Amino acid sequence: GKLQNNSMYPQQWLNEIGQIKVTENLHLWNDTAVFAAGDINDVNETKQGYWAGKQGDKVAQNIKRLLKSKRKLKKYKPTKKTIILVPLGKKVGITNYGNKVLGNRATRNIKGKNVFVKDTWKLFNMKKLLIKEDEPNWKSIALNTYPKPGPATMDPSVAGGNMGSPGMRMPPNGAQPSNNLLSPSPGKGIQQQQQQ
Repeated sequence: GKLQNNSMYPQQWLNEIGQIKVTENLHLWNDTAVFAAGDINDVNETKQGYWAGKQGDKVAQNIKRLLKSKRKLKKYKPTKKTIILVPLGKKVGITNYGNKVLGNRATRNIKGKNVFVKDTWKLFNMKKLLIKEDEPNWKSIALNTYPKPGPATMDPSVAGGNMGSPGMRMPPNGAQPSNNLLSPSPGKGIQQQQQQ
């Protein structure tokens, strides 16, 4: 959007429209240890989630390089074209790419099949929990895979507790979370497999 949520940043970090000024490496122009990606920075490209993700990838690469004491950081190359995909179901939609308008087939092949849900679940290491739409026993699988959410809590030992979100139990002090955080038992809340 046009209004930036930037009140927490020092004024000297911001440009005239409230975006954080960054270099081509996506770090602040005056601080190589602070990076900004997505809508908040002043990179001259369409502000869309897809491009924010690409910027985030570049920031992650650069942080790794800094941790390895490598001085030369990777440059982010902004996209020149705008892409807008509007699927209207699985088979119909429209795509605007630069100055081209593409129809149903392009939209369906790029985004219409799963609206990037699989990519998002993969990003959070949860793709194996995604139930296929044509799965005959999808309801039974869902009930046994996804526990009923617990009550909202402000308990800091519960992930998201400061937001009052449904409880997701964190591991005891010092324990490392497992890759599979969800319990296969319905109604038990989200727990580690190790704790069962």
